[in-house]
Amino acid sequence: MIIQRKTSSGSSLIRNLNIINMKFTGERVVIGDMKKYISTLQEHIARYNFALPAALNKSVLDAACGTGYGTKLLSEAAAKVTGIDISQDSIAYASNLYPDIEFGIMDLNKTFPSERFDICVSFETIEHLEKPEVFLQNVANNCKEFMFSIPVSNPSKYHLQVWNKDEIHAMMSKYWSNISWFHQTGSYIFHATDNATFLLGLATN
Repeated sequence: MIIQRKTSSGSSLIRNLNIINMKFTGERVVIGDMKKYISTLQEHIARYNFALPAALNKSVLDAACGTGYGTKLLSEAAAKVTGIDISQDSIAYASNLYPDIEFGIMDLNKTFPSERFDICVSFETIEHLEKPEVFLQNVANNCKEFMFSIPVSNPSKYHLQVWNKDEIHAMMSKYWSNISWFHQTGSYIFHATDNATFLLGLATN
């Protein structure tokens, strides 16, 4: 895993990337460019707020961390937190905004950190993966708990996979024997799965 850090002089190891002009694309939240998309920002932050109790005093992996705003929020509760994402630009942005957090560039279709974590947090991820089963198996092998969210029956130009509620339940049950299910509508999260826009789960074996 490539970890991006500050040098001893305080200068960034990531150079020549225009992080100031990074914009919200409709999928990846960029703090500082969300005024027209407040409801989307609320949805995303609500998921990370929901994860805080599960992350308390644990080693946490934020998989597909994007621009790192959620990783930073998790760091307020976690004993240690690491963020990984496939996008070099996003990791550059996150590393410059949050220099005290470890971030790495990683393709979750292929690889996974070698260290073990108490919990992996990964929101709105597997629908973007060509090989979600590789990622899910890696999480099950390397993390004691998994907190996730998945959109329900939501085709999008950004999504490679689309599942309905029953398909999501069946898929996740292949890897975890105990799952507490929740659903999200807007910024509200409920302990149920009916009429879900997004399904959330906290999984353990």
